[in-house]
Amino acid sequence: MHVVLLILKIIGIVLASVIGLILLLVLLVLFAPISYNVKVLANGTFEGLDAKLKASYLFFIIRVKAQFQGKNAHWKVKLLWKTLSEGEKCFGKSETEKTTENENVSANNVDANTYDTNTFESSADVDSREDDLDEQVISEDDAEEIEISEIYDDEFMGEDDNLPIVDEKSDRKSWKDRTRGKSVKGYVGWLKGIKNKLKSFFIKLNCTIKEIYVKIKKLLKKKDLWLGFIESEIHKRALKFVLLQLKRFFIRIKPKTLNADLKFGFEDPYTTGSVLAGLSVIFPWMGEGIRITPDFEKKLFEGNILLKGKLRVIAAVILAWKIFWNKDVRKTYTDFKKLKV
Repeated sequence: MHVVLLILKIIGIVLASVIGLILLLVLLVLFAPISYNVKVLANGTFEGLDAKLKASYLFFIIRVKAQFQGKNAHWKVKLLWKTLSEGEKCFGKSETEKTTENENVSANNVDANTYDTNTFESSADVDSREDDLDEQVISEDDAEEIEISEIYDDEFMGEDDNLPIVDEKSDRKSWKDRTRGKSVKGYVGWLKGIKNKLKSFFIKLNCTIKEIYVKIKKLLKKKDLWLGFIESEIHKRALKFVLLQLKRFFIRIKPKTLNADLKFGFEDPYTTGSVLAGLSVIFPWMGEGIRITPDFEKKLFEGNILLKGKLRVIAAVILAWKIFWNKDVRKTYTDFKKLKV
């Protein structure tokens, strides 16, 4: 009995230690900060942008380094001393590559033009040769006809009275009747083809109109459903709750250090004004270390950005937990799925 109790005690200690380790790992994952450091330098153009990113997690057990220079990117992910991932990627083509490509394209076009002229000349030569051959054949045929006509004249001279007399007018009338019958048949077939095409066109048009009518009816019905969905008090409360939670979430993940001194501009002044209007919306949340100067005359991007902060997984978990267990949000989600179906 004493041995059994000792075994159970050991098993309990082992289970408790395993559970404790699991809880410790969960707490580490949830509460350990993800530290990040971002530096951006711009020398006057968007292509000359140089950005560096450093991040670490679980007390530097997991480390990430990335650098974006111009249109090239390089990154490295490490777990302790082991490299998990490393690579480079080019997101565009340099100006020299573009110029070489344009030169190659122009050279190909020149080659194609010369090829077309050569082929044209060769085809002209072939046509002239064919014309010469046709003239030769025609001349040979003419010679044979002349010989046959001479033989015919010699053999049948004086026998013209015995030859059958052909009435030219009757022959022309019969030819006209035959051609007229053929033209009438072709005209009737052409009319039948037009009739079938018009019939199929009107059938398709009728089907299209019916489909449009059915879609309009469905949209009118969905319009009333959407209006009821938007005007519902439950759905309004759900939207307010989600916006409030998102606001709190962004306050928690707000960087501790944010300094920027930027001067930017685009080729189109309208684009510059639009970007400036978008930045003015989030400008109150940026802090006092931000200085942005727009340039409406030329394309420009110069300055520096320094960004430091910490993220915690527990903030995202709390956000998801609160939104998932809110009754109004769940009701809104189910109503939205029904409305979509």
